[in-house]
Amino acid sequence: MSVQHLGPTGERLRHGSFERVETVTYNEEGKASRNLTERSLGVIERMAKRGAITDQMADAAVRFGNDFAVAALQPMRASSMRERTDNRFVPQEISWRATRARGRVMAAMRAVGEPGGSCMWSVLGEERSLKEWALTARVSDENATGVLIGALGTLKAHYRM
Repeated sequence: MSVQHLGPTGERLRHGSFERVETVTYNEEGKASRNLTERSLGVIERMAKRGAITDQMADAAVRFGNDFAVAALQPMRASSMRERTDNRFVPQEISWRATRARGRVMAAMRAVGEPGGSCMWSVLGEERSLKEWALTARVSDENATGVLIGALGTLKAHYRM
């Protein structure tokens, strides 16, 4: 009996573009199993696919996002960055690697300036939608796209890509 792929639900289609990705997993005996999964495309992937940004701009966005993640700059939602010792709160130390990544993030933010820096922070770093940033920055969706494209161009030059 063959398995028919029905495709994404209507609810899933309302959340933007997606692509089908084939993954391979192995069981305990080492036998391969192929799975077809769907994953959503991020704003950078969608912009690159339609030609709004170059591959180098997309690479710069990924590099910034990776530095942001290593720098541990995402807002804390579940726990505090402080540990309790003897009725006092002491800030936890961050690693040397995270400190270096924070320096790279801040240098990139200085190079891009505003409003592109806050757009990069929100969209590339915190992985919010471009529409969400546009609402908080009080700019139109079209202007938000232009701000992001301009920021990525400057970021590409900053990284010398």
